[in-house]
Amino acid sequence: MAFPVTLRRLSQMQPEQDGGNLLGGSYTSIAGELDAETVVATGLINGAAGLQLSGNANFQNNVQITGSIQAGSYIGLPAATVPVPLGIGPGTSPPARNLDVGHATNPQIRLTNTQNTFYTDLQAGPAGGFFILPTSLRTGINVASTPARALEVLDASSPQLRLTQLAGTQYCDFQVPVTGYLGILPSGGRVGIATATPNAALHINSPAPATVASGNGTDHIAAFFSSGSPGGNTTDTGNVRGGNGGSLSMSAGPGGTAPNAVGGSTGGQGAACTISAGAGGAANVAGTGINFGGAGGTVSTSAGAGGNASGVTSAQCKGGAGGSYQIFAGAGGSATNGTGTLTGGAGGAITIRAGQGGGGGAGVAAGLGGQVAIQGGPAAAIDGGQGGLFTFLAADGSSVGSGGQGGGATLRAGNGKGDNTASRSGGALTLTAGDSAGNQAGAPASIAAGKGGTSAAGAGVAGGACSVTGGAGGGGTIGPTTVTAGGSGAAANVTGGAGGAGTTTNGGGGAVNITGGAVGGGAGTGGTSGGVNIRAGAPGTGAAGVAALQNSGGTNRVAVNDTGLGFYAHAPIAQPSAAGSATGYAAGATTATFHSDDTYTGNVGSTGYTLNGVVAALKNLGLIAP
Repeated sequence: MAFPVTLRRLSQMQPEQDGGNLLGGSYTSIAGELDAETVVATGLINGAAGLQLSGNANFQNNVQITGSIQAGSYIGLPAATVPVPLGIGPGTSPPARNLDVGHATNPQIRLTNTQNTFYTDLQAGPAGGFFILPTSLRTGINVASTPARALEVLDASSPQLRLTQLAGTQYCDFQVPVTGYLGILPSGGRVGIATATPNAALHINSPAPATVASGNGTDHIAAFFSSGSPGGNTTDTGNVRGGNGGSLSMSAGPGGTAPNAVGGSTGGQGAACTISAGAGGAANVAGTGINFGGAGGTVSTSAGAGGNASGVTSAQCKGGAGGSYQIFAGAGGSATNGTGTLTGGAGGAITIRAGQGGGGGAGVAAGLGGQVAIQGGPAAAIDGGQGGLFTFLAADGSSVGSGGQGGGATLRAGNGKGDNTASRSGGALTLTAGDSAGNQAGAPASIAAGKGGTSAAGAGVAGGACSVTGGAGGGGTIGPTTVTAGGSGAAANVTGGAGGAGTTTNGGGGAVNITGGAVGGGAGTGGTSGGVNIRAGAPGTGAAGVAALQNSGGTNRVAVNDTGLGFYAHAPIAQPSAAGSATGYAAGATTATFHSDDTYTGNVGSTGYTLNGVVAALKNLGLIAP
């Protein structure tokens, strides 16, 4: 039965007999209270055009409104153990949740402050996405005032946002504390960027750009960039300074301790800190073209530049010094509390090494190992700018108590290597002072041994020796059927500098001066100046070497060995000690006043020599022509 109905109070109305339904064909208006238990026991109320209730309406069964519904007071659904679902809009019959609001194109819910002006729409999109659409374009969670950003989440004591994989176990919190910092707090202790499986506390994965079909490959952006923040500026007109720039620190983690071990304990090793540039790309295309592998990436670290002093002032302007660049190895651990031998740990080593040369194929030269260059800073590009000093300095020994020995300084070229089937020279070692320009002598090159110390009694101790030593000869090998000789030791050469080439007069060559040390210049007296010793090497089981003074052509003028002394290219002989022979005597024209076997002591010592013996000795020494 379908007809318009206007009812004032139907609390005692008997059920309408049209399939158990109350039907209003065009419009249903109920001014009083409608109790559906009485009016409709098992069916539904269907208002095809609309249903208007000015009182309360209580329904225990289904209510279907195809028009509009208005309630002057409220619409209440009866309480039940299972809440009664309510569907509003198309696609919600029957409703899938307690409240199911449907619309295929428009937002399904609107929260309104001022009609059509200030509101927020909530919409489920066609792909299942959820959209919050405020007219201010800003959303606040737990924010009392207008949000300052598109999304603002407020919590003064706990993290403001949590992303959860497993409730209470696997999650990541985001928190801004009172300091204004951002804390990323993953329950697993690791953060990954462009990776869901980080293998470090912070793992940044930067995938390669997509492969292109033609042309060069796409350059990649930097995987990570970090810089200290600049110091703040000031507009104060007094004698003030700008704020200091922010520092940038990177430090590996310390090793853990074992403080409760009953037996011996060992602390954990500190973690390594590695900075490595990328490897060059391979070039392995087959064909006739040239393949060049890509160069490895450069690792660059630099201290900050000094600030400019460019203000227009009548006072002094001085630029700020460039920042220091320091590389420190880790300090050795202390051993202070035991009752046995206490030995501190060695300080960590610092190794600066260039890259290894690439291997070559058979008959192809291998790539050179990379060069290591450490140099002082370049001079300023102005008149009189001086290049930076380069200092290679070992550390001082401890000054506590009895003190400790200073660290040694070693400069050594690389060894030649191989299986001895080919000659491979060791690397040369060159120490060269810088060239001068203009009317200025070349810079000196000095190698000085250390100063002697002072004993506990106050006496000075000898200074250290300064040695220039040629390389030792290689050892001979013993084969199954052969025995080879050892190599000769290399010469140690000290050579004066060559004179410069002139257009009128050539410059003279530099002298070689070997000078013993001077006597100390203190208030005391006495002392002996240092001597100069020139000595050939020890002969061992072989022949004695010669210490020679030569002319510019390399001819010996004085030669000394373990046998004796020789002059003017004569082989050294032992000191003459025999009286000499009378043979070789030729009488002169005058009457002889002596005999050929007469001997003379020269009134020095007791050994007498014949004149013939003296002549022979002088000739043998090379002091007179034979």
